[in-house]
Amino acid sequence: MEKNREIGILRGIAMCAVVGIHTFSICVSNVTSGRSAWAYLIFHSLLQFAVPCFIFISSILLSYTLHGEALQLKKFYSKKFIRVVIPYVLWTLFYIVFKLIFKQLTFSDLASWQNWWLWLGLGKAYTHLYYMSVILQLYLFTPILLGGVRLIQKAFKKFDFIALVIIAISMQVGIYFLNRYFISHYFKYQATMMIWYLYIILLGIWIGFNYERFKQGLKK
Repeated sequence: MEKNREIGILRGIAMCAVVGIHTFSICVSNVTSGRSAWAYLIFHSLLQFAVPCFIFISSILLSYTLHGEALQLKKFYSKKFIRVVIPYVLWTLFYIVFKLIFKQLTFSDLASWQNWWLWLGLGKAYTHLYYMSVILQLYLFTPILLGGVRLIQKAFKKFDFIALVIIAISMQVGIYFLNRYFISHYFKYQATMMIWYLYIILLGIWIGFNYERFKQGLKK
């Protein structure tokens, strides 16, 4: 794939935001009163777009790289396994060893399959790895997501973007209430679920399919 300047810039902004989040979290934790505390809290909160932004970028690239081609599942999943799954597992193991060395875990913790589900399934081996759980879900459901956006494009033609935004917002609102009255009672790791990013995922996939059209629209 040819290098995409816009995506590169956006990725760089998101990277800076991640560094800011981790840096200012120290300030938020230690400065708890006065104007400085509010300033740190507001700035830290404004940087929270970073993870959704990375998921947005991944969604764009999912459809952008196809360039009108059909998704070849075997090729797609084998590539993601090498580039995403293997590094994710290795980093998870690294953090588990790290915690063992610094006595944040004991060897008896390794005998629990529930812990391994948290570590590998939900990205709970270390704080920021939950993002990888979301990305893995994104890739797992890629055929359904791409097919859904294509179906909307085919059904609504010129008004496909407006239709997609309305559908995506409606689904996200529905997910909010589903979580409030059902999911939250049985599952407490909501941030690890792809459904919370469904709106930006669908929007990103549409942009990837219509990249030049979207750019021209922004220019207008």
